[in-house]
Amino acid sequence: GFSKNHIILFAYDDIAYNPKNPFPGEIYNRPDGPNVYEGVNIDYSDNDVNPETYLSVLKGDNKNGKLKKVLNSTSNDNIFMYFSDHGVAGAIIFPNNQFLYADELEETFKIMKSKKMYKNIIFYLESCFSGSMFYNINSDLNVYSLTAANPSEQSLATYCYPQDVVKGQEMHTCLSNEFTSNWLDDTDSRISFNEVLNNINNNANENYSSHEQYIYIKEMTKNSYVQEYGNLSIGDLPITHSQSSL
Repeated sequence: GFSKNHIILFAYDDIAYNPKNPFPGEIYNRPDGPNVYEGVNIDYSDNDVNPETYLSVLKGDNKNGKLKKVLNSTSNDNIFMYFSDHGVAGAIIFPNNQFLYADELEETFKIMKSKKMYKNIIFYLESCFSGSMFYNINSDLNVYSLTAANPSEQSLATYCYPQDVVKGQEMHTCLSNEFTSNWLDDTDSRISFNEVLNNINNNANENYSSHEQYIYIKEMTKNSYVQEYGNLSIGDLPITHSQSSL
């Protein structure tokens, strides 16, 4: 429901046309689910997916016009962020083994706040040791985060063998991560843009909050301890403020 010019997508983009993919140009993140690659507009791919570019985009710094797209948000805007990759204690890892450390990310949030680039940030993080990126974050930064794991544990994959079947074919890989899959399933079930438009459910889920979603995901995720950090009052905002546009 959001305009495409309000979305910035980083994706290494080595899956859809990988020789090991039996369905060229298609990506599936659940057994017999939809092709999630269709209609995707990737802004930064391949070697452009790196910590330096990522932080520049967040700070609205287009490097004298060298970057394709950066945040142009204001103090009235809520920013929703999602990151999925590997992680270690105190850092998330970009492709080609490039590390982004927790203090670097927090410093970026401080710069963004000083430039009045957001009202609130909601950050969903899928990585091992993901809690270590946020457990000490200053609540005055108005950042609220859900992490797939606590600071000292791994986050595990899901839809692995023998569930990794698409169109009757075994994919020989895990299709998703447990935290992410539970989050996406919940959002899909809670917020249907067409249902909201048609008032089919009388907007019953309109006020469903990120904190309520945290409780649900935490219960459904069995192989890691989902956490929430930061300014917890932001978790009371409806997910429609960040995940679906009414």
